[in-house]
Amino acid sequence: MICQECQKREAAIHIKKMVNGVKKEQYLCEVCAAKKSADASSKIFNLKHLLSALMEMEGSSSELSVPKEKRLECPNCGVSYERFKSISRFGCAECYQSFETKIEPLFRKIHGNSIHRGKTPKRKGKEYSLNQKIKTLKIKMQQAINEEAFEEAAKIRDEIKSLEEGK
Repeated sequence: MICQECQKREAAIHIKKMVNGVKKEQYLCEVCAAKKSADASSKIFNLKHLLSALMEMEGSSSELSVPKEKRLECPNCGVSYERFKSISRFGCAECYQSFETKIEPLFRKIHGNSIHRGKTPKRKGKEYSLNQKIKTLKIKMQQAINEEAFEEAAKIRDEIKSLEEGK
Protein backbone atom coordinates (compact mmCIF):
# COMPACT_ATOMS: atom_id res chain seq x y z
CA MET A 1 0.00 0.00 0.00
CA ILE A 2 1.22 3.52 -0.84
CA CYS A 3 1.58 6.27 1.79
CA GLN A 4 -1.60 8.36 1.91
CA GLU A 5 0.37 11.51 2.75
CA CYS A 6 3.14 11.71 0.13
CA GLN A 7 1.76 9.16 -2.36
CA LYS A 8 5.37 8.09 -3.12
CA ARG A 9 6.73 5.59 -0.59
CA GLU A 10 5.42 2.28 0.72
CA ALA A 11 3.19 2.67 3.80
CA ALA A 12 4.73 1.04 6.88
CA ILE A 13 2.65 2.56 9.67
CA HIS A 14 -1.09 2.28 10.30
CA ILE A 15 -2.68 4.99 12.48
CA LYS A 16 -6.22 4.72 13.88
CA LYS A 17 -7.95 7.71 15.49
CA MET A 18 -11.41 8.32 16.92
CA VAL A 19 -12.55 11.87 16.22
CA ASN A 20 -16.04 12.79 17.46
CA GLY A 21 -17.05 9.15 17.41
CA VAL A 22 -15.82 8.62 13.83
CA LYS A 23 -12.96 6.18 13.27
CA LYS A 24 -10.27 7.52 10.93
CA GLU A 25 -7.49 5.32 9.57
CA GLN A 26 -4.31 6.46 7.90
CA TYR A 27 -1.47 4.53 6.24
CA LEU A 28 1.84 6.37 6.26
CA CYS A 29 5.45 5.75 5.26
CA GLU A 30 8.10 6.07 7.98
CA VAL A 31 9.18 9.55 6.80
CA CYS A 32 5.65 11.02 6.85
CA ALA A 33 4.86 9.31 10.15
CA ALA A 34 7.99 10.79 11.75
CA LYS A 35 7.04 14.24 10.43
CA LYS A 36 3.48 13.90 11.81
CA SER A 37 4.88 12.71 15.13
CA ALA A 38 7.18 15.74 15.38
CA ASP A 39 4.27 18.08 14.58
CA ALA A 40 2.02 16.39 17.16
CA SER A 41 4.64 16.39 19.92
CA SER A 42 4.76 20.20 19.86
CA LYS A 43 1.01 20.26 20.56
CA ILE A 44 0.99 17.70 23.39
CA PHE A 45 -0.42 19.00 26.65
CA ASN A 46 2.32 19.32 29.25
CA LEU A 47 1.18 17.99 32.64
CA LYS A 48 4.33 19.31 34.30
CA HIS A 49 3.36 22.89 33.45
CA LEU A 50 -0.19 22.35 34.74
CA LEU A 51 1.05 21.02 38.08
CA SER A 52 3.53 23.87 38.40
CA ALA A 53 0.79 26.41 37.69
CA LEU A 54 -1.53 24.84 40.26
CA MET A 55 1.23 24.84 42.87
CA GLU A 56 1.98 28.48 42.12
CA MET A 57 -1.68 29.31 42.82
CA GLU A 58 -1.38 27.60 46.23
CA GLY A 59 1.43 29.81 47.48
CA SER A 60 2.31 32.73 45.28
CA SER A 61 5.34 33.74 47.35
CA SER A 62 8.54 32.18 46.07
CA GLU A 63 10.55 29.99 48.42
CA LEU A 64 13.72 31.53 47.06
CA SER A 65 12.97 34.67 49.07
CA VAL A 66 12.77 32.54 52.24
CA PRO A 67 16.07 31.94 54.03
CA LYS A 68 17.61 28.50 53.30
CA GLU A 69 17.13 27.28 56.89
CA LYS A 70 13.37 28.05 56.69
CA ARG A 71 12.79 26.38 53.28
CA LEU A 72 10.70 23.23 53.13
CA GLU A 73 13.03 20.34 52.28
CA CYS A 74 12.88 16.56 52.39
CA PRO A 75 15.26 15.37 55.13
CA ASN A 76 15.92 12.11 53.28
CA CYS A 77 16.90 13.26 49.78
CA GLY A 78 17.30 17.03 50.25
CA VAL A 79 14.85 18.03 47.49
CA SER A 80 13.25 21.38 48.28
CA TYR A 81 9.59 22.12 47.67
CA GLU A 82 10.70 24.76 45.16
CA ARG A 83 12.65 22.09 43.23
CA PHE A 84 9.63 19.75 43.33
CA LYS A 85 7.47 22.53 41.89
CA SER A 86 9.90 23.14 39.05
CA ILE A 87 10.37 19.49 38.00
CA SER A 88 6.99 18.08 39.22
CA ARG A 89 8.74 15.01 40.62
CA PHE A 90 9.63 13.89 44.10
CA GLY A 91 13.16 12.86 44.96
CA CYS A 92 12.14 9.90 47.13
CA ALA A 93 9.15 8.27 48.85
CA GLU A 94 9.63 10.39 51.98
CA CYS A 95 8.93 13.59 50.02
CA TYR A 96 5.21 12.77 50.30
CA GLN A 97 5.39 13.15 54.09
CA SER A 98 7.79 16.09 53.97
CA PHE A 99 5.58 18.15 51.63
CA GLU A 100 2.24 16.78 52.88
CA THR A 101 0.90 20.14 54.05
CA LYS A 102 1.58 21.69 50.64
CA ILE A 103 0.54 18.84 48.34
CA GLU A 104 -2.66 17.65 50.04
CA PRO A 105 -4.66 20.71 48.86
CA LEU A 106 -3.15 20.21 45.39
CA PHE A 107 -4.28 16.56 45.29
CA ARG A 108 -7.75 17.61 46.44
CA LYS A 109 -7.93 20.14 43.59
CA ILE A 110 -6.80 17.67 40.95
CA HIS A 111 -8.45 14.44 42.11
CA GLY A 112 -11.26 15.66 44.36
CA ASN A 113 -9.72 13.70 47.25
CA SER A 114 -6.29 13.20 48.78
CA ILE A 115 -6.71 9.43 49.26
CA HIS A 116 -6.39 7.00 46.35
CA ARG A 117 -9.13 4.38 46.43
CA GLY A 118 -8.57 2.78 43.04
CA LYS A 119 -11.19 1.52 40.62
CA THR A 120 -13.19 -1.67 40.41
CA PRO A 121 -13.08 -3.40 37.03
CA LYS A 122 -16.42 -3.15 35.17
CA ARG A 123 -16.50 -6.68 33.76
CA LYS A 124 -15.71 -8.48 36.97
CA GLY A 125 -16.68 -5.69 39.38
CA LYS A 126 -19.45 -7.51 41.25
CA GLU A 127 -17.41 -10.69 41.57
CA TYR A 128 -14.36 -8.72 42.67
CA SER A 129 -16.33 -6.78 45.30
CA LEU A 130 -17.88 -9.97 46.60
CA ASN A 131 -14.46 -11.65 46.86
CA GLN A 132 -13.08 -8.62 48.70
CA LYS A 133 -15.98 -8.70 51.16
CA ILE A 134 -15.46 -12.43 51.79
CA LYS A 135 -11.76 -11.84 52.31
CA THR A 136 -12.47 -9.08 54.85
CA LEU A 137 -15.02 -11.25 56.67
CA LYS A 138 -12.52 -14.12 56.90
CA ILE A 139 -10.01 -11.78 58.54
CA LYS A 140 -12.70 -10.59 61.00
CA MET A 141 -13.65 -14.21 61.72
CA GLN A 142 -10.04 -15.11 62.47
CA GLN A 143 -9.76 -12.10 64.80
CA ALA A 144 -12.94 -13.18 66.60
CA ILE A 145 -11.54 -16.71 67.01
CA ASN A 146 -8.25 -15.32 68.36
CA GLU A 147 -10.24 -13.22 70.87
CA GLU A 148 -12.29 -16.33 71.72
CA ALA A 149 -15.52 -14.60 70.62
CA PHE A 150 -16.87 -17.82 69.16
CA GLU A 151 -20.50 -16.68 68.78
CA GLU A 152 -19.38 -13.69 66.72
CA ALA A 153 -17.08 -15.96 64.69
CA ALA A 154 -19.99 -18.33 63.99
CA LYS A 155 -22.16 -15.44 62.74
CA ILE A 156 -19.39 -14.28 60.45
CA ARG A 157 -18.83 -17.88 59.23
CA ASP A 158 -22.53 -18.14 58.35
CA GLU A 159 -22.41 -14.83 56.50
CA ILE A 160 -19.36 -16.00 54.53
CA LYS A 161 -21.11 -19.25 53.68
CA SER A 162 -24.23 -17.45 52.41
CA LEU A 163 -22.11 -15.08 50.29
CA GLU A 164 -20.15 -17.97 48.80
CA GLU A 165 -23.36 -19.84 47.96
CA GLY A 166 -24.75 -16.75 46.23
CA LYS A 167 -21.79 -16.53 43.84
